[in-house]
Amino acid sequence: MGENEGVSRLVKIRDGLLRSITEAQREGWLGEIEGLQVSLAGVRDKLTQIDTPR
Repeated sequence: MGENEGVSRLVKIRDGLLRSITEAQREGWLGEIEGLQVSLAGVRDKLTQIDTPR
């Protein structure tokens, strides 16, 4: 998998997590929100690592 494919995949995952967080907030699923936010932070960290020049 090339770097661009990896970034594209991570962006899709990030966007899906954001949608899931919005749904969980709307439905009041507090425990779910926390887990999704942890996952989102991991994806954002990975995207930052990819964007940072080496």
